[in-house]
Formats: sequence, C-alpha cells, structure tokens
Amino acid sequence: MRPVDEHKESIRMHDEERASHGCARHAPASRKQVILGWRSDPSPGGPGGLTGYAIDPTTMYTSSPPPSATITGGGGIDPTYGMPLVQYFDPTGTLQGQAYATYVSPDGTSLSGPVPDLSSAPSGMYTGVVLNAGPNNTVIQVGAATTEVITGCP
Repeated sequence: MRPVDEHKESIRMHDEERASHGCARHAPASRKQVILGWRSDPSPGGPGGLTGYAIDPTTMYTSSPPPSATITGGGGIDPTYGMPLVQYFDPTGTLQGQAYATYVSPDGTSLSGPVPDLSSAPSGMYTGVVLNAGPNNTVIQVGAATTEVITGCP
C-alpha cells in the first residue's frame, strides 16, 4: 500500500472509531500535512518540517486529557544538559503548550512527560516538537511527531 493510501486508511479507521463515540467526522487534511501523517509547517514560528518521531497517544481529548505522553523515534533525545522540552503547536503553527520530559530512555530513542493544559486549545492535528537542552543555554531541535487534539468529545 502506498504511504498516501495508508494515511487515508488510518483516517477512515479513526473516523469509524470517533463515530462509535458520537463524535464528528475527521476534518480533511490541511495542505500543511504531508504523507505518513508527519506535518511540515513552513509558517513563521512553526515547527519547520521536523520529522521522525511518533507520539502516544495519537489522539488527545481536551475533556479527558492523558496524564502523560510518550514520544519515540530514531534517537538523539539527550538529557545531558537538562531534560528535553516538548512544545505543542496547533495546525496554524501557534504554540499552545509545552512540558519538560520526566524520563528519557538510556539509548535516547524515547521520552515521557506530562501533557500541558490544552483545554482551551482548538481541535486539529498538533505537532509535538522535541527540543534538547544544549551547552551554554542553547536549544537543539531533535524531531517532531503529530497527535490529534479533539475538543468536546468524550
């Protein structure tokens, strides 16, 4: 199956799951989304096309947010100079929340941390950008993953 077809199938299955909970159908993908569900946002201040990671949960409901999220990827997550920061950008590239990781795997392929308060954030596909603390108070962008934020659904 082609990546575009896999993404469409994923949305179809997600729509069926949402319908079973009485929620609305998934909105059509924006032009800012690219195949495989990774988001590339060229807008000023946006996450800038970072990719390569996955976030769990893949869907977050603002009415019952998860206490934490786990981001996994190919490596590079490093707590040497401080715990990594995850910033959550909405579909327009606006920063809606951020939280520091509370755990980083020894091999640097995953992190876990609290989910920031997104209760007043709009629905849509969000990008969680992973930032490592670097030497001399620098920040290093490592990667990003997408999650859907849904308001008003149980």
